[in-house]
Amino acid sequence: MSKVGDRFLAVPYCILARQDISSSEKLLLSHIWSYGANGCWETNETMGRIFNVTPRQITTWISHLKRSGSLLWLHGKNYHRTLWARQHPAVAPAKVLVHRGQVVLKETLCGGGNGTPPPGRNLPGRIEGNFQVTRKNPCNPPGRMLPQTKNTMRKETARPKETSLVSEPAPALLEYQRRQAKEELSRKIDGLFKSV
Repeated sequence: MSKVGDRFLAVPYCILARQDISSSEKLLLSHIWSYGANGCWETNETMGRIFNVTPRQITTWISHLKRSGSLLWLHGKNYHRTLWARQHPAVAPAKVLVHRGQVVLKETLCGGGNGTPPPGRNLPGRIEGNFQVTRKNPCNPPGRMLPQTKNTMRKETARPKETSLVSEPAPALLEYQRRQAKEELSRKIDGLFKSV
């Protein structure tokens, strides 16, 4: 039986009925949905503690939700990131949203939908073949996965130390030098006692 003030997560039917995302991603999207127009600013570590998974798993779920078109997001300076559920009744019709106390146009958000690049991203350029070329470098079009490559680099084995011209003395020589120094010291001490 729930008490007044108990926290709970409501899963809207528009999220529950989706077939293109997993049930874990539905819960995460519902969590982001619960923040409404304010947007979810929690880190992946915090959400990982809430859902009892690793932050890496949260990253995977968020990236899949981004590719499915479920989220709007904005990465501000430093580490601040805000996520919005695209279909939320307060977010869908809005023209502007609030990010850390500043008003931002919804069209400028990543996933905003009007084709304008988000702030700080590469500007779109010409299309050559199947690839979109930006001002900085060629890249695959969004949503296209790069083929995996095998790591064929061999780790270098430890090379023997190069011998220098001045080599270290052998242990037997060191022991002989220690013995000689000890005998000389004892002779000096005996000489001091005889002179007294």
